[in-house]
Amino acid sequence: MRPSMRRWLFLAVLVLVLAACTPTPVLVSTPSPQASTPVGAVRELPPSLTPTAAPRATKEPGEVLGAPGAATPTAIDADHRAFTDWTYGVSLQIPAGWTAIAGYGARYGGPDGYFDLGARSGALSIDEVTALEAGHHLQPYGSSPTIEKLTIQGQEARLILPSADQDVGMENRVVLIVRYPVPVKGYGYFELGADQGHIRELAATLAFLTSVEAGPVDGWTGTLVKNCSMAQFDDYFQRDDGLRCGVAGATETVNVEIERLRCQPSAQVRVWGQLEMETVDANGLRIVVERLEVLSTPPSPTPWPGPSEEPVAGWEGYVISCGEAGTERSFLRSDGARLGIDTQQAEALEALRLAECEGYRVRIWGTLYRETAGLRIAAERVERIEVGTTAEAPTPENQP
Repeated sequence: MRPSMRRWLFLAVLVLVLAACTPTPVLVSTPSPQASTPVGAVRELPPSLTPTAAPRATKEPGEVLGAPGAATPTAIDADHRAFTDWTYGVSLQIPAGWTAIAGYGARYGGPDGYFDLGARSGALSIDEVTALEAGHHLQPYGSSPTIEKLTIQGQEARLILPSADQDVGMENRVVLIVRYPVPVKGYGYFELGADQGHIRELAATLAFLTSVEAGPVDGWTGTLVKNCSMAQFDDYFQRDDGLRCGVAGATETVNVEIERLRCQPSAQVRVWGQLEMETVDANGLRIVVERLEVLSTPPSPTPWPGPSEEPVAGWEGYVISCGEAGTERSFLRSDGARLGIDTQQAEALEALRLAECEGYRVRIWGTLYRETAGLRIAAERVERIEVGTTAEAPTPENQP
């Protein structure tokens, strides 16, 4: 072997020996919950996934929350209101000032907290589902979450509590997983996410709703509501227990009556007809109304005592979907006066539309005109009154 070849082989062997002595770097990914699924989203994990973070030993307090079989929660105090979601088949009592949070399909809250709704497949046991959630590789509940066993509404439940190293981007989120008494739309488990300060309070008021089936509607009572201008559907019937269904008249006469009453959201009605399922309408439901009876009507609007034209300076109230004086929407002032409202200002128009659909309270500036068609406000500026100083909107269309 030539000397140059021997030198080359010696160097090659030396490099291999040195490489073997050097530790191989281990790539560790830093959990980043904010860059993955948005907080509050339902994550359906395939059964083949194995948790990578081991939760701490499960607590066994055997805590029982809620009365088994209760259709609705008990009496509501003045600081809370009833919340019903037929998509997930549940009702809760929530702080009165909490409203829908923009950008999320089923998330609600205020400056002091939040909650979100989800559902999971029932193919696995509740402990397997909980282990997959708690042990997700992004560690949304920190490196060592705690799991508590609970009984809620007579159903087995698990509460995942985060460890101290939970990412701040998770907003102190915890999650409650409860087995549905009866599967809802194919899902076996209900999931309630919330900040840690409100989860037990919310869980204590959780009730499961009775499912509905296609067929005769025999004298359901509730209200007819016109949706806001940006909503997917134009109106719906809201039953007294919170169920929302699309609505259509079986005849033109009934349609005319529906259109009249949907702009009187405080009017109580009783309807007869047929309930259709899996339709392109509110909650996938629609009542084809054959007969309609008015049980009660709201009081007449407060007469306007003011002059024919005057400045509007910071009036407070709500924007509602039914117009007055030839306008598309109305302003319901805090003293009960209902006035038509429109604007030529693009920014003010966008603010009116958002207030109408989100249901929050606003202050407005502009000019009030008395015209042949009625009283109309030409709005120049619209400002939202932040949650915390906002009373609950008085009309059903302003509810989440």
